[in-house]
Amino acid sequence: MRTPVPLLFFAALQGCAVWSTVPPGNWDATRPQRQQVQVWRADSAVVVHAVVIRSDSLSGIPFLKHPSCDSCRVRFPLAEVDSLRTGSTETGWWAFTGAMAGFVAVIVIWSLSARGD
Repeated sequence: MRTPVPLLFFAALQGCAVWSTVPPGNWDATRPQRQQVQVWRADSAVVVHAVVIRSDSLSGIPFLKHPSCDSCRVRFPLAEVDSLRTGSTETGWWAFTGAMAGFVAVIVIWSLSARGD
C-alpha cells in the first residue's frame, strides 16, 4: 500500500520546531516564564519553561506542566549542562494542525463534488 505524498508532508510538519542555540554567556539572561528551553546534557534534552539560573544550577518546570508548579521543578548542575536552546515545540504543532485542517477541507470538498450534490 502506498502512502500519499501529501500525508507524508503533513506528518513531517508535526516534527518541525524552531530552536535557537543560546551562547554560554547569555545563559543567565531573563526569559519569559513560558519560554521553552531545551536543556542538553550528554545525548539527551529536557524541555522546560519558567527557567531560573543560579551561579551553579539551572532549574525549570517540565514543559507539559503549568509554570506555577514549583513542586514539579527539576534542577541541573550547570557543570552537567552541555548547551541550551530556546524555541517552541508549539510552532510545529500549529503548522501540522493548519496543514491537516486544509487537507481535510480539500477531501470534504472533493467528496461532496464527486457525489454531484
